[in-house]
Amino acid sequence: MSIPMADPISSNIDIIISPPYNKSTELKDPPHQARLQRWKDGTKLDDPIQPTQYLPPGKDLQWNLWKTINRMRAGRLKNEDDKCDCGERQTNEHLLICTENPVICTKDDLIEMNQNAIDLATHWLQYNI
Repeated sequence: MSIPMADPISSNIDIIISPPYNKSTELKDPPHQARLQRWKDGTKLDDPIQPTQYLPPGKDLQWNLWKTINRMRAGRLKNEDDKCDCGERQTNEHLLICTENPVICTKDDLIEMNQNAIDLATHWLQYNI
């Protein structure tokens, strides 16, 4: 007893008969370059978003000074003693408003890393904060 062969599905015939590429097209570039170019052409955007990379404020400061300002911005200072020289408890907020500070500094100053922030961080560096 022989098993009859099933007729191929018409969509499979197209796959079997037609090649994945046109053999008469001659490649101008080596295959690996042509493949990459096809990929680049297929992923091009009409209006691509341009990356904006820039260094953060304070990029030219000394490491210890930059680190202190960033710790003050993040509220992650390292204080072994929680008593300030002025007698108050030394918290992250207190470091900005302490009467011993040489300048008035706000959180915005720390974010902008302007001269007030630099002067304040320089002051607190002597206390190893």
